[in-house]
Amino acid sequence: MINNNIAAHRLPLYLAIRQQIRADIAAGVYEKGLALPSENMLAERFNTTRLTIRKAIDELVEEGIIIRVQGRGVFVVADEILEHTTNPRGFRKQSTDEKRTASVRVLEHRVRPAGPYYSQLFNITPDDKVCCIRRLNSLDGIPQTIEQTVVSCSLFPGVEELDLAVFSLYEFFSMRGHTVMQTYETIDLAELSARQAQLLQAKPLDPALILTCKSFDKNGILLELATSVSIRDAAVLTVRI
Repeated sequence: MINNNIAAHRLPLYLAIRQQIRADIAAGVYEKGLALPSENMLAERFNTTRLTIRKAIDELVEEGIIIRVQGRGVFVVADEILEHTTNPRGFRKQSTDEKRTASVRVLEHRVRPAGPYYSQLFNITPDDKVCCIRRLNSLDGIPQTIEQTVVSCSLFPGVEELDLAVFSLYEFFSMRGHTVMQTYETIDLAELSARQAQLLQAKPLDPALILTCKSFDKNGILLELATSVSIRDAAVLTVRI
């Protein structure tokens, strides 16, 4: 049923609904980086039509609080009207800067107990949850890297629901108030396993570069541990940015 405050509001209904959705976003009912309920669900909640909901959504899109993604829905990107000033430098952002077409295929996206290693790394308990995401990154249709990222679910609630076709992890981190400010990267050599070789269109036992990256925010909080396997365009170094 429609909210009593909405029903009693003197504004046009779509504007009153816009205000209510905006208030819900500010209160954390709808979290940044995640999708809003469908138009049908919102129409049922506010006891109105999809057209009215669409008008309210259009207003929020204009304000920059939410974005529409074709075929996927409407996603929250801010909890107030503001200009986007973050500059994430993830895989897709870097490839765009280089005028190349990036694509990301999610191989695994699951939640598991932290266990002793990740609990010490992220300063959480062994029973706390971490989200493990494994992806195949390609440029111009050519596989480049297999990347596995581990993130603390305590630090980033909802990361297990993140649609990686819509937002990169760096964008998600920034929306949650933890912009990546510094990374520590080390590279080592290894040989490709049969599965890695298949994904990277290479041969088993071909030489590979293993990049391990720890990303931190301005307060020195560890945001992610990422490990990538690559056979192209890498060198042995330690990088701090």
